[in-house]
Amino acid sequence: MLASMIRSSRCQAMALAMVPLVALSFSPKPSADSAGRPSRVEFREVRVFPHHFLAYGQPWSPTHERLVMQGGEGLSVYDATRPQSGLHQIFKGAWVRQVTWSPDGDWLLLVIGDPNPTNTRTLIAVPWQGGTPDTLVEDEAFFPAIWASDGNVAYLTGSIVHWIRPRHGSDPPPMDPRDAPSLVTRHGEGGMNLQWIRPGKLETEPLAIPVRGYHILIADAVPRLGRYLIRGIAADSASMLILNAHGGIDADLGAAGIPFEPSGLSGDGSLVIGYKEIDDGHTISSSKMYVASSRGAWSARVEKVNAAVKACFARTGRTIAYEDPIVGGVHVGSLSFEP
Repeated sequence: MLASMIRSSRCQAMALAMVPLVALSFSPKPSADSAGRPSRVEFREVRVFPHHFLAYGQPWSPTHERLVMQGGEGLSVYDATRPQSGLHQIFKGAWVRQVTWSPDGDWLLLVIGDPNPTNTRTLIAVPWQGGTPDTLVEDEAFFPAIWASDGNVAYLTGSIVHWIRPRHGSDPPPMDPRDAPSLVTRHGEGGMNLQWIRPGKLETEPLAIPVRGYHILIADAVPRLGRYLIRGIAADSASMLILNAHGGIDADLGAAGIPFEPSGLSGDGSLVIGYKEIDDGHTISSSKMYVASSRGAWSARVEKVNAAVKACFARTGRTIAYEDPIVGGVHVGSLSFEP
């Protein structure tokens, strides 16, 4: 039934560039604190999409300001360079559990499958301009999957890495590293943990450094800079770290005193964006957006935002998107900084 659903789904034409969520490269680190603390940061809204939420994985294309989101009818994309353009559906049908991108920017990798007792899923690749998806794995118990920096697709069963050479999207850009590792979360002894996937290797490798928290989130990554944002959630403490491609800590945002939960990195690696929930004693009454230097030198509240979670930067400029946790929907706009 799922296979026929995939074959029957037709993706509408839309430009959608793609690279892997978790592939990390080895470029020099940016200078994050050179500009100093702004006197005011303001959100300038462009569009709101009710009844949608950001796709799980990497919502933004790293090469274009194109945003993937999930709605009741499936997966759609919005081109933020054309503010008045509507949503273009690229996949309709089953539940999309994870979204990653091909290194050549032409294909989207989807893990799909409704909840079921065996937890079986199907892995498909969807062309960025729309069309018939390629089925790579069908009805197997696996999770997650990534499009690696060498152009191959990997999916996990336990700690075993299975590799596929896809028919499309397997030629990375010439200047991108092809041996950059990928980082994923896995259930293991003691809860969630982080594991490396290295191109060509048949087993995952654990992250060498400890991360506090019973629940670990991979919040964001900037592949070409080799910067990776993770959060560990615990009852009495939390980890908020930016890792490099070698698994070392570039910045400890918690130790630096960042007063919010980071959820995204800017495309140049200099900024971190996130939110802080406001509890009125009974429920979450609001969630304020903040932005900070990625070195933790300063932080500032973003004005003209009522409530925000899952804030994330486009990979060019200062365009952002976030979800409204109170009334729902995805908001898209840009940040304005006053010196």
